[in-house]
Amino acid sequence: MDPPCAWLLASPLRCIAQDPDAAHVPQRAPSREGRSRRASPRGRRYRRSRRCTLGCGVQDWNVVVTVRDRGWGDALRLLRPLVRVAETGYYNVLVARADDTRRLLDELLERATADPGAAACLARVVPVDRAFSFGSVEEFEQRTLEAVRAVAPAVAGKSFHVRLHRRGMKGRLLSHSEEMRLADALIEALEAAGAPGKVAFGDPEVVVAVEIVGTRAGVAVISREDRARYPFLRSA
Repeated sequence: MDPPCAWLLASPLRCIAQDPDAAHVPQRAPSREGRSRRASPRGRRYRRSRRCTLGCGVQDWNVVVTVRDRGWGDALRLLRPLVRVAETGYYNVLVARADDTRRLLDELLERATADPGAAACLARVVPVDRAFSFGSVEEFEQRTLEAVRAVAPAVAGKSFHVRLHRRGMKGRLLSHSEEMRLADALIEALEAAGAPGKVAFGDPEVVVAVEIVGTRAGVAVISREDRARYPFLRSA
């Protein structure tokens, strides 16, 4: 079990990170210009810090959010009333816990429709269907196989491809190799179930997205219809 780490609702969650891939800078006294820039959320592309939510285990996130440049503060203000949201220490990446992920997508779509600029800070918002923590490459590979096989019914008889987004695990995982491995496993599972699918790129019926943030990962099944409906639900 992951070590406990409490959520803070009024401000982003923080705890000490151990992941060497987390972005940080040496601790030093900021210049007046630097203090001013950090005081403005719009001027902060992402938070550079030795603190990170993922290294000590945020146990229950089920949404990964990628923020556009200079949209960090806007994204936090947009998301906090809707979900429990936490910073990660990775470039422009937040994680969140939504009690109802479909409702979250609908609320974001409603706000974006009413005010096109409201969600402009969001590059991607991806709810995951299954999430898990891992302590080694071997455990990651085993648990992703289990997760991909578990979502096979949602891919049955459809065209698909696997897309992996890695934050952390630098030098330990090759994204393309992992995508091929998981696609092969999914094809085998579909054939065994008598509902074969096929790998397709461009505009497949389903994208199976694997989101890695630190030592936790999630698998999402994103349909073509949902990609068309929600502009921030992107596979890449």
